[in-house]
Amino acid sequence: MKNSALNQKKLIQILNFQPKENTSGIFIKKYADGYTIEVDFEKDTFYFGGKIKIAEKYQKIEQIKKSISEELDKIANIEIDYE
Repeated sequence: MKNSALNQKKLIQILNFQPKENTSGIFIKKYADGYTIEVDFEKDTFYFGGKIKIAEKYQKIEQIKKSISEELDKIANIEIDYE
């Protein structure tokens, strides 16, 4: 196992993640409300319990940025007659 993987596992254990029972390379952190976060070192993935929808929020932000950019382009192309 690479040193970086060992360092990552040490870090998540410092953050109170525990090895998940009956698995290999998966660490889990449980919260009082039943919410859990899993880190799977075998698959290089995070699982946020399905409650955090980062991708959807990112897409919405990108849509807003595009809309603002389009509006600014319209404003920049307006010709004003000062006479």
